[in-house]
Amino acid sequence: MKLLFVSNFFPPAAVGGYEQWCQEVAQALLARGHDVSVITSRADVNDNGTIPVYRALELEVTGGIRSTIGRFLRRRQLEASNLAATERLVNEIRPDAVLIWGMWNVPRSVPALVEGLLPEQTAYYFCDYWPSLPGAFVQQLSAPAKRRVTALPKRLVARAMLRKAEPTTPLQFRYPICVSHAVRRLLVEAGINISHARVIHGGTGVQPVEAGRKTSAVVRLLYLGRLTADKGFHTAVEAVRVLAERALTVQLDVYGQGDPAYLQKVCQVIEKHHLSSAVRFFGSVTRDELPALLSRYDALIFPSEWQEPFARTVLEAMAANLLVIGTTTGGTGEILKHRETGLTFKAGDALDLADQIECVARDCAPFRKFAETGRNAVLERFTLRRMVDQIEEVLGSLSDSRLTSRKLVNI
Repeated sequence: MKLLFVSNFFPPAAVGGYEQWCQEVAQALLARGHDVSVITSRADVNDNGTIPVYRALELEVTGGIRSTIGRFLRRRQLEASNLAATERLVNEIRPDAVLIWGMWNVPRSVPALVEGLLPEQTAYYFCDYWPSLPGAFVQQLSAPAKRRVTALPKRLVARAMLRKAEPTTPLQFRYPICVSHAVRRLLVEAGINISHARVIHGGTGVQPVEAGRKTSAVVRLLYLGRLTADKGFHTAVEAVRVLAERALTVQLDVYGQGDPAYLQKVCQVIEKHHLSSAVRFFGSVTRDELPALLSRYDALIFPSEWQEPFARTVLEAMAANLLVIGTTTGGTGEILKHRETGLTFKAGDALDLADQIECVARDCAPFRKFAETGRNAVLERFTLRRMVDQIEEVLGSLSDSRLTSRKLVNI
């Protein structure tokens, strides 16, 4: 099949794990003999892979308020450039099927054009909630100013510009796929007409390495991900503080980057309660380093407070036979089950999290079976191969329908 992926970002330009899924699925389909191409944004990124990547899309927002105002004033020009590039590539590639991935920060007119060109060959894979969100211009202009001195000017400029914002372009979503039942439910509740969407859970290909866990009395905890308020990192820090008051020694190692203002507040808490030796920061980690990293800890702490579409980090930890202690917001509850595939706690509840960690610290052995059950669940139902199989099946059905239509026309 000739396949075209359309995505707002594509690695090495990526915001999170969902763009990585896009790359992994595209590469797997290429390895299976399909002809795969990608159209995406960020023309300043160098590509060294085997997939043809056309970085032709202009994003709506690429910087602060000045850049946003400039791009807003040029929005029709940028949109025309997007539409011309998309139509040209679709006509050149002539794909049998198209898979539209994340579209946040890309004008809705782009997927609308693809739907118009290939109405029966266009599928969507929803890894987030972009169909239910306002456009990037509206989000950026509506967001509070970061500095008090610019708050009033920004409100006045935003109010004038938002009056000129066009209504959202309607999309058909004939062939939607969701990464979890939670994503489908939340999008439907938001008024997006995808109740007929098929659920194809995300998968992981992380292979475990030999574990080196529990060689000391200190419980070694891992936080892996973005350091932002919605990810609940502050709850993990507060749980470490509670455990210190209980005279229980834990070590929380943190891998990831995030919002500087948020991190500053969290670090102030760490310093105030003398937790600098218990909470250590290590920056980002590469995909190649991940299996060995997961093998060094007793548990992954996943304190997310937002409606996670389907958390890659949880899958990867489980695949590596690492105990997960996490929240079940959004789609996470479809894999993380309390005292079955891991341990759970209420989002934002540091005392609940501290209680779960203390249970493991007092006697780790009974909880190893939860990690084993979690790993078995991933191997049985949440592998990358299974994810690719099912997406390939959907795209194959769209391609077959196109071939059937061609034959009918020829007859």
